[in-house]
Amino acid sequence: MERGNQLELSILIPAHNEEKRMESCLIRLTDFLKQTHPSSEIVVSEDGSKDRTIEIVNEFKRKSSEIQVNLLHATERLGKGGGLKRGIEVCKGLFTVFTDTDLPIPLETITHAVELLRGGADVVSGSRVMKGSKRDEPLKRRILSRGFHYLALVSLGMRWDSQCGFKAVRTGVGRELFSQMGNPGFAYDVDFLIQAKRKGVNVVEMPLEWHYNADSSMRLSKDILGMFKELVHIFCQAHFG
Repeated sequence: MERGNQLELSILIPAHNEEKRMESCLIRLTDFLKQTHPSSEIVVSEDGSKDRTIEIVNEFKRKSSEIQVNLLHATERLGKGGGLKRGIEVCKGLFTVFTDTDLPIPLETITHAVELLRGGADVVSGSRVMKGSKRDEPLKRRILSRGFHYLALVSLGMRWDSQCGFKAVRTGVGRELFSQMGNPGFAYDVDFLIQAKRKGVNVVEMPLEWHYNADSSMRLSKDILGMFKELVHIFCQAHFG
């Protein structure tokens, strides 16, 4: 059930040490939203940054008037999932789109996702692997991503591209799903989609055109290892309570 939402759309961005990309991200998003989704807002859920991320968002807020930009600050790391969970609680849109600061997808994808939500989807899960998708990224990242996807499929029956950072939800549904989750890190997507499956909500997968950014804040070796550890934790929760 929605909680007095007045806007059509919230764009929710998790951010940790994103000073290099934050301003360009906000400029691109606000220009796009003004033309296509004027009843919208941007919520930046900042997660224990040690750089100028907060200052950059605040500077942009003072200059932006047509699209509201809201900043949530965390003094300690919440994890990507924790930041999204905190962020969706304040989103005012009927629909909420999750995307990363590097905006790896064409912005028109946001409109396509909103159309699917209007058409009856509860969750729209972006996919880089289904038919119709396009993807450019280094072979090593693709192999590791496919490996994680395969393990999630075998261990949890997770057929969706769970690690894709682009998702859209009915905001009330998203809040309910996050409230059931216990894994706040990079593998939060798996837990999120498991909860969606358990609740029986309508999940629609959407092929994406996905572009790799060499400045990604994800540290491949460390974060991939953390994701596999989280997957084991999720597996134990799912099968042994």
